[in-house]
Amino acid sequence: MTIISTALPKIASEFNALDQIAWVGTSYMLTSTCFQPLYGKFSDIFGRKSVFLFAIAVFEIGSVLSGTAQNMIMLIVFRAIQGVGGGGISK
Repeated sequence: MTIISTALPKIASEFNALDQIAWVGTSYMLTSTCFQPLYGKFSDIFGRKSVFLFAIAVFEIGSVLSGTAQNMIMLIVFRAIQGVGGGGISK
């Protein structure tokens, strides 16, 4: 969650969206927190290994999409996708 904080001011200035800078971290933390209980239940149903691998895949997809974001809204949405995967990694 803090890895992007050092580059975020530069990214926000490139997108001319300094007013939306807080949403990048918030979207990740919000989705990560919301999906942690679901991953716990899915682990009981489907097994820990498969759910963990799924979470890693979702996190990586979100990371790739975040790297290709063309504007701040896309970055916020893709960081939220990253948070969905991150919730399963940190459960």
